[in-house]
Amino acid sequence: MNRRAVFLWFALALFLIYAAFTPGAIAGMGYTAEDIRAGGELLARQHIDYPRNGILPVIIDLPFLLMGGATLQDFSLSFEPCLVSALLIAVLFVWCSRITGNRRYAFAIALVAAFATMLWPYAYIGLEPKQSLFLLIAAYLGIEYRSPSSWAATVGFGVAAGLAVASKSTGAFLLPAAVFLVWCYARRIDRSQRMIRIAAACVLVLGLFVFNAWTRSFFWAQYGGSFAFIRPWMVSDAVSPFLNLAAFFGSPNKGLWVYSPVCFLGIFAIPRAWQQHRDVTLFALLTLGGLAGGFSLLTNWSDETWGPRYLHSTICPLLLVLAVGFPKPTRVFRAALALSAVLGFGAALLGVAFYYGALVRAANTTGVNTLENYQGNIQLNHLRFNAALLDEWWHPAHNTWSTAPRWFFEKPADAPAVKSIDLAEYAVPQPILFRPPPIPRPWIWWMLLTALLAGSGLMAWVWVGLAASTESSRHPAAASAPPTPSAGSPG
Repeated sequence: MNRRAVFLWFALALFLIYAAFTPGAIAGMGYTAEDIRAGGELLARQHIDYPRNGILPVIIDLPFLLMGGATLQDFSLSFEPCLVSALLIAVLFVWCSRITGNRRYAFAIALVAAFATMLWPYAYIGLEPKQSLFLLIAAYLGIEYRSPSSWAATVGFGVAAGLAVASKSTGAFLLPAAVFLVWCYARRIDRSQRMIRIAAACVLVLGLFVFNAWTRSFFWAQYGGSFAFIRPWMVSDAVSPFLNLAAFFGSPNKGLWVYSPVCFLGIFAIPRAWQQHRDVTLFALLTLGGLAGGFSLLTNWSDETWGPRYLHSTICPLLLVLAVGFPKPTRVFRAALALSAVLGFGAALLGVAFYYGALVRAANTTGVNTLENYQGNIQLNHLRFNAALLDEWWHPAHNTWSTAPRWFFEKPADAPAVKSIDLAEYAVPQPILFRPPPIPRPWIWWMLLTALLAGSGLMAWVWVGLAASTESSRHPAAASAPPTPSAGSPG
């Protein structure tokens, strides 16, 4: 199978599988409703109420909003993060193939990323995938791409790096990684063209960043500016940043290793990767350090969404480090990778199965809807809560859920009353495919089922094609046969 075709078919297959589990709506995810409103105003050429992350993410949304017309914009836009996430993992597949020289191994890493990390739940939540995609594209063009001196590569690199740091308000934490990528890109260009190419790339990066920051300023002006808004959220002591940083990785409620266990292997592989490919390793460290270090200075280092969403953009870089550190996996490493895949798949499936806002609604009803509870109260652990919802959905029994504390040793006489909820009211599957009938639009259900079957079949076909191409390359006859001249070559 042609190399380029493999990656395209893989991206299509993954998009179809992701799309099959769509909730069919995305306005309730984070602040996406702001983007939909701004997109509609932009299309109607009306006054734009700029959203908090500026206009550039909205411009990227426009094709999907156009497909939704006047009544199905929420539905059509729900497929955008599915496509963006599929493209993100396809880029990872391409890069890992070049790093390891083994497309089947790269395929396995890509599947782990796709279905055993929080990339899967965020294919429906949105919020971070666009930033992660543009960052990885910029890194690929800056570090790995074989023809960096073409103008197409220069423009692509500049736009991708610019959108990576501009597509979210928190993109400033990725500026160290972006500067490093510019430096990597500069080293790979001939001296005769280096200055003009780098100047063009820098103009694109800074231009996109400044332009989108200007459009963001209209939203944050109502709070006295973004800095005035964020100042009260800064930590007030010297200990909290270290606690927040540790919690980013190992917290039961929000830890990266809990929601994406394979990232632990990526961090474990850093010393080995440093010896093999320092550019990839430094890129991953700057991305991880910028995001984790930057957000550790805030009291809201995580929020009510699924897992540590602010570390979404670190997952693919850490898997690149894993591929660099273990290009030829040993048996022990394969076992560890398989274990992390199983654990990660369970966590990701729970995130896909139910809307993350169900826990928010439950916490609000029981009176415990605080940032500290989401970050550290094990009773508000998303995995535990969604597992309870799954059990209630599978075996309906009207089980109750509450945040009743375990007093140590005696319960105070004036302790507040504890409220409980009926899980049956919350155990509604997020994917349309698994919702109880009647379905408002039956054709959507059949379309999604078709997408699941087609995507699964196509993914299996890609794997078979990879296995066949590997076997043929090892066949003695194939190895000894002279190369066949291609059309137009000097025979």
